[in-house]
Amino acid sequence: MSDRNSRNRTLMDTARAIAAEQPPAAIEAAAAERVRSAVAAATAGAGAGDLESSETSASIETLTRCADYQARMPALVAGTLPEAQRLLVEDHTRECIPCRKHLQAVRAGRAVSDAPSGPAAPARVGRYYAAAAAVAGVAATGVWLSQQILQPPQDGIVQVQNVDGRMFVAASGGDSELVPLAPGDAIDGGV
Repeated sequence: MSDRNSRNRTLMDTARAIAAEQPPAAIEAAAAERVRSAVAAATAGAGAGDLESSETSASIETLTRCADYQARMPALVAGTLPEAQRLLVEDHTRECIPCRKHLQAVRAGRAVSDAPSGPAAPARVGRYYAAAAAVAGVAATGVWLSQQILQPPQDGIVQVQNVDGRMFVAASGGDSELVPLAPGDAIDGGV
């Protein structure tokens, strides 16, 4: 156990040392300069157009909904989509059936309607809650049945089989009277 504790302690000390480590100022400055130059190059390329087109491209840069992915599918088919976006769109179409059908329609050259193709699929969360409730109900019923059927009643559960000498039990009236017991007598309440 102490070997395990020492390994855990060593791991935690190493993690703290890595978290506390600061890069040298020269490396940090070089990385900041690389980022500045990349941002400047991207801004210079986007700055050639008017303000409205840069706002449109900024809103299109985020891929959050199926409509965002479907808007890029013609460029994907034409081969003009940037590599990073191409990978994102291809990955999304592997997982999303409506977008996969949309991509197949674009590749086939069919007109694609902007209207949704049908009602949205029902959420599957309700099914999980229903299954969990059913399992809980079955478990509760099983516990109740096991207590009713498998456990014997608690009244008179203890019975005197054999007595070597004399045996007494306190009377149920609350006074200090003792009642003698003989073989075959049951003790009420399991006492």
